Amino acid sequence: MMNNEKLYDALGPEVEAFPFKRRATVLAVLLASTVLTTGCLSSGSDNDPIVDDDPIDDDDGGTASAFKVDFMTGAPTVTWGEAETVTAFRPAQASYEYLDTGDHSGAGMLTSGCSGCHDTNANNPSQVGAERDEAALTPSEETVPITVQAAYDAENFYLKASWDTPRPGITHDLFRYDGSAWEKVSMYNEPGNEPTGNQRFSAEDRFALMFMPASQDIGVGDISFHDGGCFTTCHEDMDDMPEWDGSTATGKYLASSSTANGDYADGSSSDAAVLDGTTDSFPDMWHFRGARSAIINTLTDGYVMDGRNNDDSPNFYHAQNPDDTTGDLEYMYDATWMEGFIADNFPDYEGETRVNALPAAVYDAIENNAPTLVTAGDNQNAVAFDAATANFEEGDYIPRRWLSEETGSRTDVKAYSAWEDGTWTVIFERPLDTGNEDDHALSGIANGEGFSFAFAAHQDNTVHRWHHVTFPITVGLNGDIVPAAN
Repeated sequence: MMNNEKLYDALGPEVEAFPFKRRATVLAVLLASTVLTTGCLSSGSDNDPIVDDDPIDDDDGGTASAFKVDFMTGAPTVTWGEAETVTAFRPAQASYEYLDTGDHSGAGMLTSGCSGCHDTNANNPSQVGAERDEAALTPSEETVPITVQAAYDAENFYLKASWDTPRPGITHDLFRYDGSAWEKVSMYNEPGNEPTGNQRFSAEDRFALMFMPASQDIGVGDISFHDGGCFTTCHEDMDDMPEWDGSTATGKYLASSSTANGDYADGSSSDAAVLDGTTDSFPDMWHFRGARSAIINTLTDGYVMDGRNNDDSPNFYHAQNPDDTTGDLEYMYDATWMEGFIADNFPDYEGETRVNALPAAVYDAIENNAPTLVTAGDNQNAVAFDAATANFEEGDYIPRRWLSEETGSRTDVKAYSAWEDGTWTVIFERPLDTGNEDDHALSGIANGEGFSFAFAAHQDNTVHRWHHVTFPITVGLNGDIVPAAN
């Protein structure tokens, strides 16, 4: 078991750093050696969400304590370049088509890039789409600063992103035992939603990025990915957008994709062209999830063409529901794991600890979270649901989502994460060249090739379009990269 004083040793290659830069802006190179700490109180697993080891009893035997999340075990030791802070803003219902029409005052200047009006990420980005929405904007924060750094070595590319959010979301959907059955009590923070009774907001925090080589673009229209970023994948007929009829699910897609997938597609390319290597004109996409990937140190690697696609390998996150006949769930917490988890994190807890669900007092103490169920691997904390032996009480919680072992190209990217004192930090690690057609090779960075990155953050129990996004920034252009150490 790791203790709260342990600092991890150097667990990876020493690498040199390179800066991000805004388009048409050259940044000085400053090197800062960064060694992260891990202080994970655990119940036998290296990656348990934790609380401070000085809990306070409350009147009914529960505890109340600030906590932190630490999934950093195994993170590489990296020498990072100068940090760059970019402004994420609420996109509302602004789409690819909106930006290119008369409703957008800057439509006539798109070929010159968004920076002409918005200075890419600094000058009033929250004005984008701020008045184009059918509902009150959620979340309430207009902007979220995101700090990013990057590095590479002979084998891998590394990215670090940090952003503030008051509480961590490490649970996505939730069941509560009402004394006779498991009731789904979770809902998402969207306009019009307000929890009542036993309902709880329960949506994970997420961080996504898209990137493309500077030598490639999406191939259609006046808006370049290198200026518009994720707006090039967002259209008027998508879910929750102005022209969506509500009858079919339409997600992100490119205007160059199959016409079967969206009203604004021209059919000049397709997923098949991505997978057989015919085209490189697509955004690569990484999607980190606080519940559905963080605890197993990975994320969903994908791309956008006919839709938002996952790379070709089995999915590792799943959802359970009560059986129609028995009412039983598929998985519950391992009682031994739960006993250790509570003992390590709440040593003064006075209730029963060898249980198969999360006690309500513990759920409250860890900011309305329930650790994601993991069914295999080093971080396993779940067992098959067994009504004959299960031990839980009315008011206890079990998360709806469960994770299996990660395999294949969908998990090419490692993600090491932590939340403490209101800040998420995630370190991404990916081979420079995965060898997969649906991944952009990053090996050209060593020769000064430029790559445009755009970011998005979900927080405060939000889903769908209720997020913050950035315009792209550029890595590596014009050789502004410190050579990696041999």
